Amino acid sequence: MSSAPTTTIPNDFLDPICYQPMISPVRVNCSNNHYFQSDTVKLWRRLHNTCPLDGEPILEITPDKQLQTEICTFIENHPNLFWNKASQRGKTIAEINLEIAQPTEPPHELQCPILYRTMTDPVSINCPSNHRFQRGAIQQALKEKKKCPLDRNDISQINPDQALRTRAHVFMQIHPELYSGKTIAEQEREIAKDLKAVQKASESATEPSRILFWIFHGSRR
Repeated sequence: MSSAPTTTIPNDFLDPICYQPMISPVRVNCSNNHYFQSDTVKLWRRLHNTCPLDGEPILEITPDKQLQTEICTFIENHPNLFWNKASQRGKTIAEINLEIAQPTEPPHELQCPILYRTMTDPVSINCPSNHRFQRGAIQQALKEKKKCPLDRNDISQINPDQALRTRAHVFMQIHPELYSGKTIAEQEREIAKDLKAVQKASESATEPSRILFWIFHGSRR
């Protein structure tokens, strides 16, 4: 009997900041032996000489050739997981490497599915899918319905996601070009402004406005 086809990329192959396969993986000498794409560490060290995840000083960075071979082999053997819609084929290793070095948008894992902004203060909710949202956005949504905007399951609790917050803040700092050079504090002020607009619309609208619709029903704008 043949085994089921692989449908996901192993987490150990993904850079924890950009959520892309590590074409050039390196290990930093923190107590947790974290692995990153070399570009991630290079950009981060321009700002801080610490591990992006745990803040420990970086004294040594070691390339991992064996892991690199495993990842590149996986990419070549699973083109369906790295599909290029424009050319209708699997992406080459060089194309993936370019996407990592010069991203055109933030990873969707860091995006709030309500605001479509990178989450500066992410929280998880206790729905079956454990969805993440920007804290203020989900709090605003829950004022109307105590349900997850994405899967409609009941919500009884929200929890801070410090690990995701760290990753989002690191990504924003190493790729300021994707945020018009704005600082995290400036982005947080813009988020607060958006949420005030939502609250105002909620208080004045007799029927759900377009803004309230995508908040309460999880539709995309």
